[in-house]
Amino acid sequence: MYTEVYLGLGSNLELPVKQLGTAINLLESTLDHIEVAPIYQSKPLGPTGQADYFNTVVRGWTTLDPIKLLDACQLIEDKQNRVRAERWGPRTIDVDILYFGTSVVKTGRLTIPHPEILNRAFVVFPLLDLMPSGSSPGGDYLNRSDYDHSSLKQINQDHKD
Repeated sequence: MYTEVYLGLGSNLELPVKQLGTAINLLESTLDHIEVAPIYQSKPLGPTGQADYFNTVVRGWTTLDPIKLLDACQLIEDKQNRVRAERWGPRTIDVDILYFGTSVVKTGRLTIPHPEILNRAFVVFPLLDLMPSGSSPGGDYLNRSDYDHSSLKQINQDHKD
């Protein structure tokens, strides 16, 4: 059985747009019928002195369960040399499960829907590019006007390598 999923991708190290493209290419072996939102550039949330982040959202379909999808996402992060040195620190790639169908998951490793979706314009804007109705699988209603987008810049660049 297939489940519709939304993944958030972000990078601010080692050619971030290329990192996003690499992750999307790798996701093609895990997800079917992938759609990719535009890339957005934003200021970092975490420690000061970091480079800007580049973020997008991917929608696709999977037969994996949530933990196996998490494992696949973390394998992609490992392949792209993701280092988890500090919370919200710089990274080559971050792949977060935002929504897994209408499922609610709370384990020590995984929380779905992602608990920070509604607090991050750099996630909401690309999500809305893929779900223009604003109605999320998790039952949230997302509206662009609820978010300060002054620090976001849409990047018109191809995601592929």
